[in-house]
Amino acid sequence: MKVKLQERLILQLGSYTVGVVHGHGQSKTTIERAFHAFARDRVDCIIFDYSSIPVNGKREDIILFNPGSSKG
Repeated sequence: MKVKLQERLILQLGSYTVGVVHGHGQSKTTIERAFHAFARDRVDCIIFDYSSIPVNGKREDIILFNPGSSKG
């Protein structure tokens, strides 16, 4: 069975709004693509992947988090 996932997802977790996106694409860096995926939304945190490089930082008061690779 094939499951079609949304390209991006916005979750309301308590008082926090979290954006979730894979981060794939051709232009810009993975962080740039993830950040711009929610440019028109008010989110507190963006969780993304694709690059498998861990990220835990902030940009314009938005937490950016990439858990990185599980291979280690």
